[in-house]
Amino acid sequence: MLDDRNNYFSLFNLKIAFNIDENYLDNTWRDLSNLAHPDRHVGLSKIDQTASVKLMSFINEAYYNLRNPIKRARYICELNNIDFDNTDSFNDSNFLLEQMELRDCLAHIFEQDNLKALDVFIKELQNKKNIRFELLSFFLDKSSEYLKASIVIKELMFLDKIMQEALDYKAI
Repeated sequence: MLDDRNNYFSLFNLKIAFNIDENYLDNTWRDLSNLAHPDRHVGLSKIDQTASVKLMSFINEAYYNLRNPIKRARYICELNNIDFDNTDSFNDSNFLLEQMELRDCLAHIFEQDNLKALDVFIKELQNKKNIRFELLSFFLDKSSEYLKASIVIKELMFLDKIMQEALDYKAI
């Protein structure tokens, strides 16, 4: 695990946890942004200006990763040595079947141009995501089961992607 003083959570003075106070995060981000914004350091040396740009970039990166629950969960797992890039491919047969069913369902909705069915589909996807967020809360904040959490994160990444496809279609 990384040094507690050298991560996104510590930047915002937050405990490393999946469940965070998002209002506190937003307010702290605004405060940090005001302090570190490069426009406040225009009269300083080029080195100080460059440092300000890098710090602002890090603050924004940290904020956007912590603000997104899937990215936040992934970051917690990575802090605990779960490597998403070099792990075996996800092969839960039940979820693979669920993926195929969801893709088929969405394709059918698109073919029929059925916006009412699309709304129901989106609600069902949100429910599936909410259940997995509850699992993440348990695995990350209560039981420290990072490998199990990584599986749920991969499922959420798929659900998020198909949700975005559905929302994009609805917006057309």
